Amino acid sequence: MCKGFLWKWVHDVFLIYGTRSGLIEEYKARGLRLSPHSLRYAFATHFHDHGLPLATIAALLGHVLPQDTVDYLHTSRARLEKAYEVCNPYACGEPARGQAAPSQIPSKAMVAEAYREREKEFRHQPQAGRSNGMPMFATPEEMRELLAESQPLYSDLLRVLYASGLWIEDVLRAKVRHFDCELREIRLGQQVAFLDRETSERLGCLCAGRDGEDGLFSLALADVQDHLLECGSRSGLAQRLQAAQSPLNLDSLRQAFAIQSVARGMDTITLMNLLGHQFFTTTQPYLQAAVYRHRGAYRRAVPPELAEL
Repeated sequence: MCKGFLWKWVHDVFLIYGTRSGLIEEYKARGLRLSPHSLRYAFATHFHDHGLPLATIAALLGHVLPQDTVDYLHTSRARLEKAYEVCNPYACGEPARGQAAPSQIPSKAMVAEAYREREKEFRHQPQAGRSNGMPMFATPEEMRELLAESQPLYSDLLRVLYASGLWIEDVLRAKVRHFDCELREIRLGQQVAFLDRETSERLGCLCAGRDGEDGLFSLALADVQDHLLECGSRSGLAQRLQAAQSPLNLDSLRQAFAIQSVARGMDTITLMNLLGHQFFTTTQPYLQAAVYRHRGAYRRAVPPELAEL
């Protein structure tokens, strides 16, 4: 049987059963096209949702570039919620076991859209470090000290930024109706940001009795930035980041969320979804900056003769 005939037979059989099951019509209604290749996407998503590492899926699919594998995955909400609950900066208990990301092969021709996304993500980093550098970040201890210095309303806003990874612009445009206390999330169109229990309860108290069209936080961007710098100066965080040529700003809380979530074991695809990234190259610096997540494995691998010194 020739290859062309075999492919047509597979395609025809797929269409027959896809039509009978109603799946093709369901995909059409969503503006999608169902084909035998869709099974490959389903394979990747299913095994990723069941814990298979991204690097393993890439190998099984025969991918060289991580972005190719990322495009195949459509992570379920249940997996996103589970990963967030275990790995967010306010999570309790031991960090989850991390997953290795596939190695990135540099490309000479970076897609313009991917470049713009990365430029936005690290917009406050020094220009020289946006392409090749790693973001500076606040440790969990530094974040606790920073929030302890903050005034109540500002403290709630800064905590939301740190707990969710949202952009400050998105938080300031959010309305009371965008917050769901029961689901513990802020939903802005297609974007969903999860919150830990304590942050959600604090927002619930803040929103109680208010109109749904009221702003979630009625604060000006400049005032929030000034307050952050004041708190950072009192806690010493602003001075440390300034010495590293990475001034403290509101994006620092998003970056702390990303790096500390990775350090606690959040997988790459979940982090990309929560940060709203389309390209793996934008998320990659966070994976590299969270190198201290390998501390346990390093200590277990230290040769006994060195450990005795």
